[in-house]
Amino acid sequence: AQPEVHSLSLAYQTYMKHDKEEIDHFAEVTRAFRQYAAFAMSHWANHQYRLHSLPESQRCVLPDALKRDTRDFEARASEFKEAAIRNQFCLDCILRHAGVP
Repeated sequence: AQPEVHSLSLAYQTYMKHDKEEIDHFAEVTRAFRQYAAFAMSHWANHQYRLHSLPESQRCVLPDALKRDTRDFEARASEFKEAAIRNQFCLDCILRHAGVP
């Protein structure tokens, strides 16, 4: 069997194998990295729900970028979604570099 290849030093890999708290923390961080895009889009949806729940008297004073069905809103939404995808790709690259499938 071939040894696992990691970007971490052998000393640090050995340290991690014997430190349950560090192993658990590493697992938590990798899980968060993998779920970034889902979290970001959920955050966006919650934000939109709260804005849409405002009374019309308050919604009418919002900037166009926060009002649905405006060009500014569509541009902002598109930028947000594209950024979430790019950020997730970056986090996936970090995980691959660290040898985490």
